[in-house]
Amino acid sequence: MLISEIYSILSNFRPAFSRKATFHWFLICVVGFICRRDFLGVTSFVRAFGLKNCLYTSLINFFHSSAWQYKPLMELWWKYIFDNKHCHLVNNRIVLIGDHTKTSRGGRKMPATISLKQDSETSSKPNYFNGHHFGFVSIVMKASGKFLSLPLFASVQDGLKGLSKERDKPKTIAMIDLAQSICVSCGKKAYCVLDAYFSVGPVLTQASNMLHSDGSPFVHIIARCKKSVVAYNKPKVKKGVTRGRKQKYGKKVKLYDLFKKTVKNKFKKAKALMYSDGFTEFEYLIMDLTWKPTKSVVRFILIKSSYGQMILCSTDLQLDAIAAVELYCRRTKIETMFNIFKNLLKGFGYHFWSKFMKPISRKPTKNNYNKNKTTNIKSTSFNL
Repeated sequence: MLISEIYSILSNFRPAFSRKATFHWFLICVVGFICRRDFLGVTSFVRAFGLKNCLYTSLINFFHSSAWQYKPLMELWWKYIFDNKHCHLVNNRIVLIGDHTKTSRGGRKMPATISLKQDSETSSKPNYFNGHHFGFVSIVMKASGKFLSLPLFASVQDGLKGLSKERDKPKTIAMIDLAQSICVSCGKKAYCVLDAYFSVGPVLTQASNMLHSDGSPFVHIIARCKKSVVAYNKPKVKKGVTRGRKQKYGKKVKLYDLFKKTVKNKFKKAKALMYSDGFTEFEYLIMDLTWKPTKSVVRFILIKSSYGQMILCSTDLQLDAIAAVELYCRRTKIETMFNIFKNLLKGFGYHFWSKFMKPISRKPTKNNYNKNKTTNIKSTSFNL
């Protein structure tokens, strides 16, 4: 029954392959990831199935075959996930989570390898290391009352500047473009939950530019604001004829100052399913204010709970506080996904190189971005 269930799932991806033999090699690779006992690349599949040694070359050739392309294959994967009954919906929108992760790579001729700053607080790790900077977009699924994060797409988002216009975009914009491309290809609308790194004007502006056929954006952003966030009320309308141009911004509001006792009576109480502790009581205050980086009205939600204080911003002006809190609390599921992907599935166990590259230094430094820049590469694409 398990084998038949796996085959019924994988048969949905048959249209992405122009040859039947190539599709069969695809089945071997996917089941090989499930059955393998070690993490030594394609040779793990050969040992898992007891294949002949001569078939190792055929497995390698599968990944370079022209009988399939990753874009049609990914689109079939997205459609299969979006049509699944366990797909979590909020206001008839799917819930996407975006975040970055880093992996260390020691190859001297490995494309897109740059110096990365260590985010871990462990003192035994170096401050800088050579590696790849990946951007992940995942979807929130719900089954048996529990939430989990399922990866949809991942790509290297740094170290490939100068190869194409898409690669020259900032990492924040590249993340939104990735989420929008997923929604547009399947005709779905989504909420994209992000951390404070993405709470910048270009991200919210980019999300509002691509509209659905009904006039609403394909992707609504929900992100945590930084403590220094400042917004403005609507300007007062002056009666009669006045000199000079009209005011664009009204009274300045420092949002974190609103947590003080002077406006405590304006907060409302509610309960939300935040984490695994069940329903938690919290206080909130919703304010629709003009934000200078976007030059438009943004919904700010001030939240006080037993977990502390935070401010969420959203491009959806109809979003209520309970839904916003629960959506942001689902963002932690992507960290669990990273842990499983790295340590259990060994998803970053790849190794490849290019003979056209000049060898880069093994000593990562703070300002060696240009030294590690890829050269003499006609076309590259590194996606998971």
